[in-house]
Amino acid sequence: MASASARSEQAAPHEGDSSALRAAAVCVAFPTVVHTLLFDLVQGTPRFLAAAQSPPNADALSIADRVRASLAMLGSETGRQLLQDGNLITPRHPSGDGVDLLVMTGLPLQPFTACIVPLDDDPTLPHLLRNALQRAPTAVAHAPANSSSPTLRAWLREHRPDVLVMTSSTVTPPHLDACREGIYELIGYAMPPALGLVIAPDAVQRALADEFGATLELVGVDPSVYPPPAIATAIAKEMRERYRQAARSQLAPLTPFPPPIIDLLEAIERAASFIYRRTNTPTLVISATAGLSIALAAEGHLRLRYWADRDMSAEALAFLTESASEITRWLPWSMRSDELTEWVLNRTVRLAAQLIDERDCAIAAAGIRVLLQRALHDLDTPPPLPVQLICCDPALYALGPALATLTLLDSCQPAPAGGRVTLAFDDVYALPALGALAAIAPAYAAAALEEDGLLPLAECLVLNEPLSQPGTLAVRGQLVQGQARRQFSLPQGSLLRLPLEGTEPVTLSLQPAPGLTAPLPTLSEPLTPPWPALGVILDARGRPIPLATEPEQRRTQLASWLTDVTAGESEA
Repeated sequence: MASASARSEQAAPHEGDSSALRAAAVCVAFPTVVHTLLFDLVQGTPRFLAAAQSPPNADALSIADRVRASLAMLGSETGRQLLQDGNLITPRHPSGDGVDLLVMTGLPLQPFTACIVPLDDDPTLPHLLRNALQRAPTAVAHAPANSSSPTLRAWLREHRPDVLVMTSSTVTPPHLDACREGIYELIGYAMPPALGLVIAPDAVQRALADEFGATLELVGVDPSVYPPPAIATAIAKEMRERYRQAARSQLAPLTPFPPPIIDLLEAIERAASFIYRRTNTPTLVISATAGLSIALAAEGHLRLRYWADRDMSAEALAFLTESASEITRWLPWSMRSDELTEWVLNRTVRLAAQLIDERDCAIAAAGIRVLLQRALHDLDTPPPLPVQLICCDPALYALGPALATLTLLDSCQPAPAGGRVTLAFDDVYALPALGALAAIAPAYAAAALEEDGLLPLAECLVLNEPLSQPGTLAVRGQLVQGQARRQFSLPQGSLLRLPLEGTEPVTLSLQPAPGLTAPLPTLSEPLTPPWPALGVILDARGRPIPLATEPEQRRTQLASWLTDVTAGESEA
């Protein structure tokens, strides 16, 4: 094996050059855990081989040590030696030991906190900058409108911003003095921001620079000189680069050369873009680990947003920021607001909070529905969504196949033009791993994504038209597999699960009930193995989904829908 000194002379593969790339390791890192995936050539094609994660007791270690721990676990699982004397072995040896490339992605550090403080009453710039900052690993907070000086000072102390964003469209902003006093407050409490962004006329920039330039790093841009959309794009890029630099400094001891670092948002953005370009399929990618990230590729555009405060982790603290009644209305039993608060707080004191029973899973799914719906509204793409592919990560799949499927259908309400939507899950963070790898070796990553990116969860056929008579017949149909035939019927307002098994292709035909005018969803070609975990789901609830307003009727409705999709789940 190469010595450490010999390895230090190795150069990382150049971006876009995958001709010599055989084995690649991608670390998907979060603040307390690192998942590492190994890819290698199998009969000349890049394939996913194995994944491992740092052990649960490694959360007190540095990022570099957690990466080492996950690489060591991966080596144990594959029988390959990936580390020597704590350093990565590179390039890959003919024996299979080592890798040619290590790439980092995920959100290894806590996101920066950015506080937006409008110096005037024009909402245009703050709104634009908020959207821009949410395309970077940043937790964004917006100061209350027309805050008095004491209110703003207290608000800034509470949020302790890493980045302070000040905006104004006028040369005499009315809230400048309150902002000055807020900055002095932060300096006085030894909490000065690492960066101040002043998006304001030159006179405002000079005034703040004269007062705070010796204490704070200030960057100013005049919105009357540069187009605000260009300013927003530049700020998002700057925040991403600062995050990469901060993460890179934590990884310096790991390799002789700094590994490429692609943050989670760029990784899922690249993965969603590839799927959309490759298949021309409107695609929604949801990452619910360390906050909520959504990438929506449709109609020739890609929308990307990150909400650091909407963390769907086991502690579920984000649920406390939502209306309790909005969450409990998605439960098939009665639950008071104080009971929901107690459930959330109890989870925060558990050493390793997990979803331990059906009640836990149902409450988590109810909260996730609300968080996802809010996120889609914030993205200016409220449900129903005209998507044909929805991908979720392990954080959502932890609900279990049936409840994860129902949660995605309820929150996103997919209404594809042809009536067919595929739900898929990523059980090992392969999608962000391959999205990050695509930034360095696009052809290699594309080939691996074609083969191993996602696992099918369910093929869903959706009746898009609004319900006219819930409970009456919606469709009849027949599922044919070889010589076997299964006939079924589905009433309006219900779902039906058709499990799939065996090895022969499956065809499905539907016939509308009298009076049903909307085009029926179809399977344009037979389904073939490997089968989706839940098989085929028929959704005849209409769009938008008519959730009953009367509490008892709604609870009966929700319990019925869950029964519909869990029928035969043990067969999956």
